[in-house]
Amino acid sequence: MTKSKKTVLNAVTSVILTLLNGLFSIVVIQRIVLKYGSDFNGLNSTVTQFVNFLLVVEGGFTLATTVALFSPFEKNEVREINAIFSASHRNFKKIGLLFFSVGSFISVLSIFFIKSSLDAYVIFFSFFLTFFAMSINLALSSSYKALLQTNQREYNLNAIQIIVLIITQVVTLIAISLSLHMLYIRVIATIGSLLTTFIIIRFCKREYSFLDLNEKPDFDKIKGTKELIFQKITGVVYSTVPVLFISMTVGTKFVSVYIIYNSIFNLVKNLIYSIVNAPRSAFGLLLSERDKSHVYKVFKEFEFIITNVLCLVLSLTMILIMPFMRLYTRGMNDVDYVNFYLPVIMSMIVFFEILHIPSGNIINMAGKFKIGKNIQIIAAVILISTMVILNTMIGFPGILISILFTAISLAILEIYYVHHIFFKQSIRKFIITKIPIIIFSILIVFIFNKIDIYFTSYTYFLFYSTILSLVLICFYIIFNLIFFNYYTKKIMKRALKIVRKKTR
Repeated sequence: MTKSKKTVLNAVTSVILTLLNGLFSIVVIQRIVLKYGSDFNGLNSTVTQFVNFLLVVEGGFTLATTVALFSPFEKNEVREINAIFSASHRNFKKIGLLFFSVGSFISVLSIFFIKSSLDAYVIFFSFFLTFFAMSINLALSSSYKALLQTNQREYNLNAIQIIVLIITQVVTLIAISLSLHMLYIRVIATIGSLLTTFIIIRFCKREYSFLDLNEKPDFDKIKGTKELIFQKITGVVYSTVPVLFISMTVGTKFVSVYIIYNSIFNLVKNLIYSIVNAPRSAFGLLLSERDKSHVYKVFKEFEFIITNVLCLVLSLTMILIMPFMRLYTRGMNDVDYVNFYLPVIMSMIVFFEILHIPSGNIINMAGKFKIGKNIQIIAAVILISTMVILNTMIGFPGILISILFTAISLAILEIYYVHHIFFKQSIRKFIITKIPIIIFSILIVFIFNKIDIYFTSYTYFLFYSTILSLVLICFYIIFNLIFFNYYTKKIMKRALKIVRKKTR
């Protein structure tokens, strides 16, 4: 199978997984709030953020292993693949054990530090079960995931996760409808995670029969983990601090408000990530095979596509989010869920978060981990300093503003390095293609938000959002044909070629 076909499969399965995950999440969260209250929903979200925070111990080993395996996979050097795989597997077992030990300690402390009206045993087991499942996942399946990513077979990984997700979420909804104890929600999630882990291992052992964990490990081949850990630290602080801050100060009920908005924007963000990250391994292989001038041409087209997708999806989100929230939170009376400043600042954060991801992927796939580390150190300093200052001045909104500042800083640094230093191209070309589409998107949101929209049912919401999506897609295509005719026609021709090859 060609790299292009694998990339398309990766993107399609990733989009399906993201949509299902996001939609199930929105439905399950609503059912949890209505059945068990905002307190338990806030606790679940806090647990997830603590787990994400502790994932810093992974230290970038998955990415470092993937990059290390590119060359031996291309050359079909089985002995070297096994040496790297064996080293990776041993490292992940240690990481899993460390994760479980620290997680167990946090589970005990959570009883005393989490501000919640729930029973202590509910708080403890919610934490413990989640940490247990993730530690098994890290220890046993992470090296196999790296193998699939190297071989551009994320579509297999996505397919496994889709099947398990559907099963576990349906069982969760049944448990809620039967009014089972709230801890059953965590038990079901734990079983689903363990099931995913063991299916991935079994699948990889069948597909890669040459794998031999008894091969002498070559730890020296896995480079850049010291640099990559800075990316993990910044990313973890960046994504988890808001929820942790709220849960330990304001309380888990306000976490519930934040997390519902955040779950919508996470769905949007992950949907775009599915497209952004689909060709990541393909770029890694391309960088090892072709010269930079060829890679830059492909990269420019890809970046143009991502900017348009990003602006289109965020415009659609900003038009629909408040009418949707009024419909979604009907009957949730224990806390006020209507908040106008959260979606505005979250949309800005998502825009700058995703804008630099293509450049960040090039840095990592080219093995420029030291550059990535230096950029992440600068971002971490900006994040911590602005967070301390702004939180002291204006409270929780200051944390979101500091995250926005950090996202803008990361975008500037990574985009400048990749365009100006790595590819030795003018940054002006990048800016020229971005400003018009941003202005156009802001105008679209401003005009459509002048229309009062009230959804009386989810059927009406789906119908309206589908029609609006089609209208906006037409607007963006027309806009690009007028202002960026060359890029638009070139990308359309490339897409038609891929479609024709698939239909033959």
